[in-house]
Amino acid sequence: MAEEDPDRIAGHFRALAAFHGERGGVTPRVLVDGRDAVVLGDIRQTVQATGRPYTARCALHLTVDHRVITRYHFYEDSLTVLPAFTG
Repeated sequence: MAEEDPDRIAGHFRALAAFHGERGGVTPRVLVDGRDAVVLGDIRQTVQATGRPYTARCALHLTVDHRVITRYHFYEDSLTVLPAFTG
């Protein structure tokens, strides 16, 4: 796995935060197996450009090696999110 630039990763999360207004969510389940974890839940956000809110089911797969996150894969229900961007 290629090592990523920490500034580039931080910039990605800053851009996501700027793109959305209100944010929140619910994490009903966390599953851990060794160095891997899966977080299942709902995200609630508002698209800044349209002002439209959305709620979507999501899953996050994390891998942690020596206290460092080495994998961060995020999956969301794109069809639920689409109307908030397009109206």
